[in-house]
Amino acid sequence: MADEDIQYASVVFKNKKQPQPKSPNKEETIYAEVKMQNETPHESSDSKGLLSEKEAERRRRYYQKLSCCLGTFCIILVLGIIGITVYNVWYHQKELNELKESGAKNKNLTDQINNLTQVSESKIHNLRIENQELKEKNHNLTKQIQDLEGENRNLKEQIDNMTKTQNELNVSQAQWSIDEYCRKDNRRRCEPCQKGWQPFNSKCYVYNNAKGSNQKNWDEAQQDCKRKVSHLSVVDSQKEKDHLKTISPDETGIDGYWIGLRAEGSKWKWIDGAELANQDWIKTAAVDGQCVTCLKKKWKSVSCEKKNAWICEKNALSV
Repeated sequence: MADEDIQYASVVFKNKKQPQPKSPNKEETIYAEVKMQNETPHESSDSKGLLSEKEAERRRRYYQKLSCCLGTFCIILVLGIIGITVYNVWYHQKELNELKESGAKNKNLTDQINNLTQVSESKIHNLRIENQELKEKNHNLTKQIQDLEGENRNLKEQIDNMTKTQNELNVSQAQWSIDEYCRKDNRRRCEPCQKGWQPFNSKCYVYNNAKGSNQKNWDEAQQDCKRKVSHLSVVDSQKEKDHLKTISPDETGIDGYWIGLRAEGSKWKWIDGAELANQDWIKTAAVDGQCVTCLKKKWKSVSCEKKNAWICEKNALSV
């Protein structure tokens, strides 16, 4: 080989005791320690400056990236804090609104409960009053029932006493009838009419020829006939009318005898409610408050309040 084809390199070994600079890259340090045989001192110095600039550039880029990352992180952190703050404010406002709504609903419910309570208390009060009234009514009804039961017992006792009295009266009446219709002085031979009464067909008559203060108006005469178990005379036929003139004699102090005919509703009616069949028996028109008297064969309309004698009649006894 030619000499120019051969290149030599010198290797300089550092003293182990000298401090070596800390290199960030082992591989680059190795190349830095190797010197080419043909390298000049100026080229070695330039290489060292170039390496320092590259290292600085590398570090600068590294720190730029680190700063960029830190800045990005800070921005993200700030945005996160802002987002969390906004969320917290929004959430707090939402909770506050819900709390207000809940408070309003609670107030409405409280008002409704108070209203319902007042209504319920009013109803309860009214029901208590009604219950008290019903109790009082029930008490009064119970008392009335007791009183009615007492009255019922008294009435039963009265009925029993009246029945007993009636039975006694019936016996007495029967005895009286026997004595009146079947007199002892007639050897107990029974007659159709009692003593003092005049028989005609199936009836018995008695005329009361009272005079002066003993005379009676129409109602009083009817009451006297009832006490004699009879009534004022009711004329059913012309034959009976003719008979009346025989028991209505014209006596001094007597203007007429009451019979059972009077005006009611502008009509002549007998005491049994029957209307006068023969209007020829009395020509005077019926005027309420007027009653009829007979004297012999003459019938006359006079005031029912006038005092007169009277004629009673009742059914005869069948013998």
